[in-house]
Parts: sequence; C-alpha cells; structure tokens
Amino acid sequence: MAFAARLPEDLDAWLDELAAAEHQSKNAILITALEEYRQRRELAHVLKLADETANDHRSLLDRLGDA
Repeated sequence: MAFAARLPEDLDAWLDELAAAEHQSKNAILITALEEYRQRRELAHVLKLADETANDHRSLLDRLGDA
C-alpha cells in the first residue's frame, strides 16, 4: 500500500543521510522504525497488564514467594 509521509525538512535531511550511510532506502528505514515502535508499544501494554495483575494479586504472590 502506498503512503506518503510529510517530514519536517531537518528530519528528511537526516533520513537522507542515514539511508545513504546504511545503503538502505528511506522507506526501509521507516518500516523498521515503525516495526520497532509497534513492538515497544506492545511490550509496554504487556508490562502494564503484568503490573496491574501483580497489584491485584499482591497478597497471593507474596504468599507464593514465601512458600
């Protein structure tokens, strides 16, 4: 699917330099960056759920830790 990103001039210039230095397309770098961003968000969500679960069941977890 086609997508056009409008980047600020300084970010576009930086991306041009990075793409040339890494011998990759700007598109490939953006895809990698978006995949990493998605993974970080998913991990953050899982960690939040784990924290909520630990808080909700603190006494049980403490008892299991003492067993």
